[in-house]
Amino acid sequence: MTVTVNPTPRAICKIHSRYQKGCTDCRSRNAEFARTRYRLIAYGHWQPRTVVDAGEVRAHLSRLQESGLSCRVIAAKSNVAPTVVSRIAAGRQPRAYASTAAALLAVDPAPAPDTKVSSLGTARRLQALMAIGWDAHSLAERLDVHYQQVRKWRYRYRDRIPYRHHAAIAALYRELECRPGPAEKARAQARVQGYMPPVCWDDDGDIDDPVGRPRGLRKTTTHERRAA
Repeated sequence: MTVTVNPTPRAICKIHSRYQKGCTDCRSRNAEFARTRYRLIAYGHWQPRTVVDAGEVRAHLSRLQESGLSCRVIAAKSNVAPTVVSRIAAGRQPRAYASTAAALLAVDPAPAPDTKVSSLGTARRLQALMAIGWDAHSLAERLDVHYQQVRKWRYRYRDRIPYRHHAAIAALYRELECRPGPAEKARAQARVQGYMPPVCWDDDGDIDDPVGRPRGLRKTTTHERRAA
């Protein structure tokens, strides 16, 4: 899809989102946008902010997610709000602004397989799967690795891991997040550890975010941990 995108300014600060009053930087940004708009109108190239079908964007987001990029990472790379990325990816937003579509389509796929990335999202995904009954042995068989390796990833033995492992576990997580596993013992141990199931992580976004937190379920009490 080829779109012509007008230069739309972004707010310099969080307070003056309309660019027309307040700090000098925001006022200067608004003046620059106005000059560009008048010039494009004079040349006959100005296009009002248009809306396009989001089907191609959704397919592109699906490919990015399959390569291991979360909605929050895609949002950061494209400067598009995470909620917008999540809605388009989930099919809840059938149309999008042309500028939004162009920004999302410009996001490159994931890094090289051996590139080191944070292991936080990997650990959280494995913990969430354990909470619904997927033990290390079951996951190791699907990942074609030793079960002890799965345990190391789950306990975040290292802060960074090769991207290929992150991508493989992210793909497996999307496959199993709505399917209860067979290991009741793993489910009980996860409850004791306070691991949250996939349903408590929002749209695969917060799970990779260091400040992201699960929601919806209470934590295990000290009495319950001692009893277990």
